[in-house]
Amino acid sequence: MSTIKQAINAEKSKGATIRFELRSEKRDRDGRCPVRMVYQTRGQRSRYNTGQNLLSACWDLLNQHAIYIDKKTAKLQHPGISYDLFLMDTEVKEFNEKLLDLIKITKQITDRLVMDGIAFDADMVIERLKQGKYSTTKKTEPSNILFDFIDKYIKENEAIREPGSLTVYKSMKTHLQAYQVHTKKKVTFD
Repeated sequence: MSTIKQAINAEKSKGATIRFELRSEKRDRDGRCPVRMVYQTRGQRSRYNTGQNLLSACWDLLNQHAIYIDKKTAKLQHPGISYDLFLMDTEVKEFNEKLLDLIKITKQITDRLVMDGIAFDADMVIERLKQGKYSTTKKTEPSNILFDFIDKYIKENEAIREPGSLTVYKSMKTHLQAYQVHTKKKVTFD
């Protein structure tokens, strides 16, 4: 049994059901369908777009997860579809991990509502999911940002270093900032 199916069954035992469905009526020009989550509790359903798309051939409806299809099988069973559109093995794993994370986040939301004694329905859970109110930890900016250190070093050494050598540090800072913007990751000493 897949881990996604296990997570779905665990939620089912708590009175809520989660399942995923392909929106075949919303195929893109390459034939990929968006996947959405259907959350149901106390007879009420609400839907959430996962933001992920795949070919219907790569979806296992029974086990509720993406599957890998090797090139030979794809050519035999789906000759009209370019193999480039099929998910690679690593992409399948990432796809399924995202679905599993979505189940976990939904569980966090419902657990928080239960712990707070708040009566909730399916729409409330999905709305919190859309708002991103599922995180229970606060993310703080690291205090050891490299750029602050470079600026401090340049300022402290203006009187004793050659201007040309300080230009190297300024240039390095500019390149690192461009790298940070490109990768969307904070550059720190870590």
